[in-house]
Amino acid sequence: MPQTLTRREARLAVQRRASTPSSYDAEKHTVELTAATGTRVLRYSWARDGYYWEVLDISAEAVDLGRVQAGQCPLLDTHSRWSVKDQLGTVEGARFENGQLILPVKFGDSESARAAEADVAAGTLKGVSIGYRVNELTLTEHKDGDHPVYTATRWELLEVSLCPVPADPAAGGR
Repeated sequence: MPQTLTRREARLAVQRRASTPSSYDAEKHTVELTAATGTRVLRYSWARDGYYWEVLDISAEAVDLGRVQAGQCPLLDTHSRWSVKDQLGTVEGARFENGQLILPVKFGDSESARAAEADVAAGTLKGVSIGYRVNELTLTEHKDGDHPVYTATRWELLEVSLCPVPADPAAGGR
């Protein structure tokens, strides 16, 4: 006869597996992040009066990496940019690989940065999201289901964040 668990017992019985990203370097305090993959994300626009699908063009022609090149692209805690305590590290470079934006990052030495690094190293913090400014948005499909599809064909990377629930489910530690 199957055993019935209470809600609390079932919650406690959940199994979790985590693994350290293979690119993590404990001595250098660095990890490579898959920051964006071009996955469709549902957005809302007041100007368009409704929802639409947004796709990021992941190419050297589309992405302005000026802030990365200037050393001004931070690694943040969940897009929070209101305090220096929110910065967990710095993006040290960028490359495009198989339609993905790859960012090597270096963790800082603050208490929050060390805690985030430990969670990334343990494999329990995997979500990555980017903050960006769209400079050119092109209608690429009139409808996918009920919503039009727009592609950001020119955009500027502002920051990368560690977060629990990224919009792009394929983004994360490598």
